[in-house]
Amino acid sequence: MAALPGVACGGALDLEIIHLPSSWVSFLNELAFFRTPTEETVFEFERGLEDARAWHYFESAYWVSEAQKQELANLEFLLSEMSSASPLDKLLPQAFEAVQIMEAVQAERDKATYSPDPLINDMVLAGACWSAGQAEERAISERLPRLRVWGSRLQEGFEALRPVLPAEAQRDLEVGFRHLEQAIAEFGSLSTLKAGMARLVETSELLLVLVEWRRKARERQMERFRRWPIPLVGAGLEECFERLPDADDRVEFWREAVQPLLVELSHWWGQQRELLPLPAEFLAEWIPQVDQDLAELTDFDPGGAISDETLADLTDWVDALAASFGEASGQVQATGHLRGGAAGHYYEVIQGLLRNTLPVPAVPGLFTASNPPEAWQGVVDRMLEFTKGGPRELLYEARDELLRLVPAPDVSEGAGWTCPFCQQTVPAGRTTCGHCGGGASVSLEVQSWNA
Repeated sequence: MAALPGVACGGALDLEIIHLPSSWVSFLNELAFFRTPTEETVFEFERGLEDARAWHYFESAYWVSEAQKQELANLEFLLSEMSSASPLDKLLPQAFEAVQIMEAVQAERDKATYSPDPLINDMVLAGACWSAGQAEERAISERLPRLRVWGSRLQEGFEALRPVLPAEAQRDLEVGFRHLEQAIAEFGSLSTLKAGMARLVETSELLLVLVEWRRKARERQMERFRRWPIPLVGAGLEECFERLPDADDRVEFWREAVQPLLVELSHWWGQQRELLPLPAEFLAEWIPQVDQDLAELTDFDPGGAISDETLADLTDWVDALAASFGEASGQVQATGHLRGGAAGHYYEVIQGLLRNTLPVPAVPGLFTASNPPEAWQGVVDRMLEFTKGGPRELLYEARDELLRLVPAPDVSEGAGWTCPFCQQTVPAGRTTCGHCGGGASVSLEVQSWNA
């Protein structure tokens, strides 16, 4: 029996939900509901298809095995067959099969352990395959620009951190950047390729120390600035507002220091606003309020000057935004315990529908692949009602019901709790598993896992 669209499975508890590009999902949903998608949706689907073909062209330049080479060839044929003119019953399984192949190719390459940095790992793996006759020359030439960008960004980070780095660390990093340029040059020829691969691995280990320095600097910032519990940028905003009154040019400081933080927060909010596991009734009022508070800040135009009165108003706006996030943090429901079980698969489907990475016509088949307990019928009913055109609030309610039926373990008393990741017993009172690092709860930023 063929696998259901959107599911790779080896049994009810071994389901792997396959998520599609959002532009594909919008097209598939409109095709299912309206038969004729809008011109804009067709355009976005075709652009997403071209992105997938570009991914194939780039990644097919090398292969780690003959089986992977064949997979890449199969993907090329599959993508050539996909078209906005195809009927839903043909296009839906094709879309899932294409993404499944792409994920399998990446998963096999991720097994290589040349470097903890994915870009460096991919670069060295491509070099190893070229050396072994399992790559085209373009596998190297087309990756070198990305490596140069990687080095340039680290160089920028180095310059920003230079004032706080010890003199010895500065000298070591300067040597590292020179060696990176040498490694890039050595990748240009098969005769010097192996030397370049070794130099790149060694140099990247040194340069990645900058990442650790930045992490520690962020930790110090978060320890000092705790006024605003805003995800990702709260500490940074507080530091900026502390410096803003005394800035030589408040407008320039706002545009160069504050606005990038607000853009970062807006991007995060746009992706996560519905995915946070908060009570459905709370979400219905909270999302519009945060939308409004954040819009007031991001749309603020400082004009020619920022007066003390305006600065006070801006501070009040951030206070209000922080209060909203602070209230939400107290209501976030734990979800980590769902991983690895049937409840986790249903949770992931809900999140995928909210994020627009799972097409509605594939959902009924998921229930066939993983039959839920009878007590979960309310969860299923709400999800199915949504797939028939119901409001998004049904998915909030389905998530609420699922978390009510499968509560997080009580870590405060008793003989302990069972880690949902490794199944080891964790002593009472501890919130993190000492065996695998899994936790009973996590921060607001990462509560929307697998979405």
